[in-house]
Amino acid sequence: MLSLFRTNQLLNNFLLLFYVAILYLHVFVMPQSWEPSQEGILAHSVYQWLPWDSLTADIVAAILVLLQGILINFMIADNRLNLETNLFPGFFYVLVASALPEFTHLSPLHMANTFYLLAVVNMFSIYNNNKSAGAIFNIGFLISLGSLFYFSYLVLLLAGFSALGILRAFNLRERLMVIVGALVPYLLLGTYYFWHDQLGYFLSFQFNTGLQWFSVFSLSPLNPAAYFKLGFITFLSLVTIVSNNQNIARRVRESQKKISILYWMLFLAVFTVLIQAGINLDHLLVLAIPLGILLSFNFTQLSNSWAELLHFFLLLLILFFQYQTLILG
Repeated sequence: MLSLFRTNQLLNNFLLLFYVAILYLHVFVMPQSWEPSQEGILAHSVYQWLPWDSLTADIVAAILVLLQGILINFMIADNRLNLETNLFPGFFYVLVASALPEFTHLSPLHMANTFYLLAVVNMFSIYNNNKSAGAIFNIGFLISLGSLFYFSYLVLLLAGFSALGILRAFNLRERLMVIVGALVPYLLLGTYYFWHDQLGYFLSFQFNTGLQWFSVFSLSPLNPAAYFKLGFITFLSLVTIVSNNQNIARRVRESQKKISILYWMLFLAVFTVLIQAGINLDHLLVLAIPLGILLSFNFTQLSNSWAELLHFFLLLLILFFQYQTLILG
């Protein structure tokens, strides 16, 4: 299957549709009970007209993942981050973003990841760009907008500051532009709710409901299957971390710097658990963008036979997660 995506023909992105269909088929075959992690106020508004436990919401989630995968392929190709131009980055993003049954529903993190990904596009565009004020503002604006869907994405503003530190010389004005960009979505939405005499509701829902310090340490013990799923995502993350030098080698300095940003994104995602309330397994989707892209670099450097074999085992394990109730009775 991987050979179909080892191509530089970006028009072949439509093939991702069939892969998404394979990974989301279980949603239609054997529906499961599922609840999202604590949503932000904009995700709550989405759920009011599109209930998170509806089949339509699952279809929307699949479409979001597909579009994000396609955007990632264009972004990586445009920035020439991979050793060869192929469709692996979007392919492995789709794989990671659909790896667990809890991921294949309309999670607030799927919505937040849409804006986080757009922020990454803006991060990559500021390198050697003297007219990047708009992109720098957009970094803060888009990540902050994502936090209105899932509160702890505010932590990922640090990824924006990391990108500035890696790609540009220090400039206090540019840091302030990120902060101003981050404030704008909250000011605009706060003004809207104030106009409708609901400012207290906005502040209470977004901060009192979404913010909870160290809630991860007060969670009830997970069942064995959940620990296995957590271990699976952790293992994939460790593989990409161990491959740091390999993923950066043989690339021009610009590409090395941009890949370093992906590693910072992976690292900083860990700290989102410190402030997020109502954490469930879908919280791991905060890792999906950097993890999917970095994993694709690993597979690009493998021979065709080894890449096919390892992908086959990954896919089998993911399908086992999705159909374990049917398999184990």
